[in-house]
Amino acid sequence: MENLAVLTMMAMCCCVNGKTIIDMSYELGPNATTWPNNPPFKLTPIARGFQTGGFWLEYNWFTTDEHRSTHIDAPSHFFYGSQRVHQIPLENLIGPGIVLRAHEEAKINSDYAINKDFIVNWEAKNGRIPEKAIVLLDFDWGKRYVNLDNNLIFNTETYENTSTYHFPGIAGDAMTYLVMERHIISIGTDTTSLDIAQTTDSPSHVICGRNNITIIENVANLDKLPIKGSTVFVAPMKLHGGSGVPVRVFAILDEEPQTCNPSNMANNPNRLSRILLFFIFIILNIN
Repeated sequence: MENLAVLTMMAMCCCVNGKTIIDMSYELGPNATTWPNNPPFKLTPIARGFQTGGFWLEYNWFTTDEHRSTHIDAPSHFFYGSQRVHQIPLENLIGPGIVLRAHEEAKINSDYAINKDFIVNWEAKNGRIPEKAIVLLDFDWGKRYVNLDNNLIFNTETYENTSTYHFPGIAGDAMTYLVMERHIISIGTDTTSLDIAQTTDSPSHVICGRNNITIIENVANLDKLPIKGSTVFVAPMKLHGGSGVPVRVFAILDEEPQTCNPSNMANNPNRLSRILLFFIFIILNIN
């Protein structure tokens, strides 16, 4: 765990083998964002002090709901029989990052939903979204997380009443396009949920669940990522039977701006090896 602690204390942006790494996670703790009526986060010390042998010993137990702070929704969260957390393959948690940036749209309409036309227009300007991409929705919502004020994050005056929430998301037609025609592996958002707050049937959650697409919510620092040219890593605990779990998410920027395509990594074995070794290092230190 010592190496993991060192990683945790790194600055938001640092260099790994000459590349920039961006932390895309919020802290997990008692003030972390979650939905109302969830049980509180609790960290209870089991041991914290010097032992008779003269060494320091510190460890704790903690309790939390699954969907607190930066976390994944496993496909089973919204679709019966789909993958639970421990069943999600690692290859669905590493991929080229594609950022769909909709700052102005969300500023004008807090209930804005990215639709298929938005993505088609994005591709006309920036190129085709590659297969096995991790798509990230950037609504400039991260600025609302500065003080972890739930009224601001959920865009309401009454946090306890979910019917008053207003935040953007992605429409069902856009989600279907990404899954069926672009074959993405995961999708994340800088808001608290993939669907818009005022949804009544959560179409994008259901589409993801049916097709075993992992969802990442409360993603941080998307404004630090280019729209393409990064590799995104999602590192959840392997929680048996979980419908979700808090995660550490980070991105490594490419050496030069370029189209995010898996072939870019395949054509550079040294680059791919360094990235995979770094990810294995994270997993080993979490366990």
